[in-house]
Amino acid sequence: MVYHVIMNENLINALSLRSEYTKAEKMIVKAIIDDTDFVISHSVTDFAHAISVSTASIVRFCKKAGLSGYPELRLELAKYTKDNVKTEECNDSDVANARSVDGVVSHVISSTKQSIECLRELVDKDDVQKVVEAVLSSRNILIAGIGASSLAAQDLQQKLARIGIFSHFGQSEDFQFVQLVSMSEKDLLILFSYSGNTAFIRKLAENAKNRGIKTVAITKTGKNHLASIADIVLRVSSRESVLREGASVSRIEQLMLVDIIYYSIILAKQGSLDRIVATWDAVKKE
Repeated sequence: MVYHVIMNENLINALSLRSEYTKAEKMIVKAIIDDTDFVISHSVTDFAHAISVSTASIVRFCKKAGLSGYPELRLELAKYTKDNVKTEECNDSDVANARSVDGVVSHVISSTKQSIECLRELVDKDDVQKVVEAVLSSRNILIAGIGASSLAAQDLQQKLARIGIFSHFGQSEDFQFVQLVSMSEKDLLILFSYSGNTAFIRKLAENAKNRGIKTVAITKTGKNHLASIADIVLRVSSRESVLREGASVSRIEQLMLVDIIYYSIILAKQGSLDRIVATWDAVKKE
């Protein structure tokens, strides 16, 4: 099924400037226009194979279109398709507009459903696999996040511990820098930041980069400082409302990404299920 799409200005311009593209990029543009649904529902590897171009060419096209990468291209196409999620549906109305408890309940549940659907379009299985490999091959893991993002960071630390992977989460910002100083290129830094521009998180990422430490960023779509310097980036949608409702949308999506990472590691790490059962036995009450 071919969709008629109304896209953001950068993407509209990118699709219209065919004469300025390479042969491969022209094929990409044609494929997007001819069968948008295929792009929305398939990975970058599948898309590249279908039109006989390299994944690198697709990524370069996305950059020219002002997008962070292929996952954001899929999200933009999905948001603006006639039969898919509309733009206004991927942007939360402020909870302050609710006039009753019933309205609040409806708003929060609707917001959560939309959050799940938007995240589905952003998750790139190749990037998730890279995170899994980085976690399993690292000597030490430092996990950082502040505010609402710290909840997801701590959740990841606790989940990793259940399957025998020990990581560090410092409650003190100063202590996290102390831990980073003792790390090397054999270690891993995982950073949670919705905005990607929090001063403390930026400083941690910059220090890690200077020390050759691999960095994973979990942040929102679009350009931000953290995403620009991290080695691997997993995205949540840019859809917080004005009040941010306690950062509920970003928190939910970050926690979902934690679960995706966790279960993907369980699949890859032999003996993980046995360890989980052992933790149940260790804490159950007689």
